[in-house]
Amino acid sequence: MAASALLFDLDGTLWDSRPWYAALLKHRCGVDPAQTLRELRSGTSIASLLRQHGMRGSFRQLGESEAASLRVYDDVPESLEEITDRGIATGVVTNLPRWIAGPMLEATGISGHMKTIVTYDRTRRHKPDPAPLRAGLADLDVDPGASIWYVGDTEQDCRAAQACSVSFAWASYGYGAGCPPGASVALTTFKDVLTL
Repeated sequence: MAASALLFDLDGTLWDSRPWYAALLKHRCGVDPAQTLRELRSGTSIASLLRQHGMRGSFRQLGESEAASLRVYDDVPESLEEITDRGIATGVVTNLPRWIAGPMLEATGISGHMKTIVTYDRTRRHKPDPAPLRAGLADLDVDPGASIWYVGDTEQDCRAAQACSVSFAWASYGYGAGCPPGASVALTTFKDVLTL
């Protein structure tokens, strides 16, 4: 059964953001990139790190001006274009707050392919709770089911998909430590979403 809707995580799924965050904090605040990467790998959120270094207020301008160096995974623009041409409903569901996700989505051109963008500030509960995915599905006016896919790279993404009763495609090229139990398929590259 072909996908009738696709929802995507961001960090580790559509783009390789950790090196970019580390470079941004080094350039603007002098933070050792290795330290930033260690903190991100250990579970510290980028929102916390940016606030800690006084960058919340300036992030929109910085995100837009420096996003040219943000590495979007191979085949993301072309694959999203094809998905759009197929008429498949698409959206983003992320634990990033809008003040981070918004500028990055705009600067990379990804927002133009998304019919909904659900960020951390949209719901009271967050992944792995299914509330953000349910909000995305409501925006797309679709019901949960096997033909609805959430594409993400971590176990919490998988748990959110399972709790929402949608299929989960694991982005093996992302930041997850291994294929989460319950994943329906593992994607070797982003372009594999075209086979869902």
